[in-house]
Amino acid sequence: MFGEARRSIREVFASILPQEGISLPLDLSSVLGRPTLGLVPLHHLQREHIRNQSLWFIHLRWFAVFIALALIATTGPIFGLLPEGVRFPLLSCVFLLALCNIVFWYLSNTSAHPYRLILVQTIIDLFFLTLFLHYTGGLENPLFVLYILHVIIAGILMTPRACYLITTVAVALPSLMAIGESTAILSHHTVAELDYPIANPLSVGVYLLSFSAVLFLTAYFTTLIMGQLRKSQVQLCQAGKLAALGEIMGQIAHEINNPMAIISAKSKLLSAKLTEGCTLEKALLDLQKIDTHAERIASITRGLLTFCRPSIERKTAIDANHVVKATLGLLDKSTFNGLSIRTKLAERPLWVYGNFNELQQVILNIMNNAIDAMPDGGQLEVTTLDRDSFAAISLADTGVGIPPEAITHIFDPFFTTKPEGKGTGLGLSISHGIVHDHKGHIDVESTPGRGTTFTIKLPRRTKEPGP
Repeated sequence: MFGEARRSIREVFASILPQEGISLPLDLSSVLGRPTLGLVPLHHLQREHIRNQSLWFIHLRWFAVFIALALIATTGPIFGLLPEGVRFPLLSCVFLLALCNIVFWYLSNTSAHPYRLILVQTIIDLFFLTLFLHYTGGLENPLFVLYILHVIIAGILMTPRACYLITTVAVALPSLMAIGESTAILSHHTVAELDYPIANPLSVGVYLLSFSAVLFLTAYFTTLIMGQLRKSQVQLCQAGKLAALGEIMGQIAHEINNPMAIISAKSKLLSAKLTEGCTLEKALLDLQKIDTHAERIASITRGLLTFCRPSIERKTAIDANHVVKATLGLLDKSTFNGLSIRTKLAERPLWVYGNFNELQQVILNIMNNAIDAMPDGGQLEVTTLDRDSFAAISLADTGVGIPPEAITHIFDPFFTTKPEGKGTGLGLSISHGIVHDHKGHIDVESTPGRGTTFTIKLPRRTKEPGP
């Protein structure tokens, strides 16, 4: 929601500010259902969404593999329906399909083009389906209708052009099989209890013509319906964007209006006092208050700039333990007031791919929040953990905790549980965005009156950096 609002803010700014030297990038990370501030380009989010669809397709294929094995095991030896000599080719097809599925699973986690991967998966599925049908009766097999399922899936997951490509392949493969069998180029394996005049060219032609018409009509209506759904989704996103823009603009106006009102009132009061000949000490006191609130406006402005500015910092291999140690040295010890810090770092380096300064900013923000949550003292425990696939940085305090109704809003821009005038409400929002930009996430657990634990999880590097 706030990602959409930020996009609108940038579009407004882009229309009123000089274009040269100004970059207002687009962040649609709120599409994932959580407010993030890292610059996640649209194509990245699309890849993640398509990758999830590819994994769903892979799971569905495993189900098909088990069903095929069950059918081969029952229809042959038990019911005697399969022709002689086809069990080995069928089992070979199942084995190759399972092997392909393993390759697809690996590529779904590493490929930079998941959309192409889904297209390749669908075409290979059609090829294996044709082989299965060839060895189990060809057009006589009632499972022939499974071609329609692939066209429907293509219409939902792919563009219209890709859907019609899949439809063409779904028509071509069984047509070539049927023509080959009817002309004796390919052997025809008849399934018991099924009778079809495969040698009659007229019957084959009518069957294939009807089948082709059904497939292309299925593709047409599926793509038409999905097009309407996508259009409606765009309209809903636009409405949500406008609503989010109004909400965040109201928050910005509220945050800036309060100190501006105080500055205005103090300026008028100071002017009146100077006219009446007030002392220099009283005048300086008012000027200090004006300066305090002006600094608050500047702080809000800096936070907004960080909120909108793209991350241009270069990422390298860094040790999460080293980031934590360096951040501890930046803490203001004068604010501790009976606070103790306990560290428990992993024994070996935790290599992650990221930007040192940005991750240091995240940890420092959370540490400062923990210190503010323990005004009467307490303990902050900082732990780093090796979890094989990711490195975890845990920061647990014994402070006042976060109310349950606030826990879902702590990453929202301008949301804060601190007293009025203390904090801008942008620290955790910015931290959340930085971690998301590093392909990680932040978990939060809190019990009111007992404390809060923030856990930063970042993907591990599989190899240590070279010399």
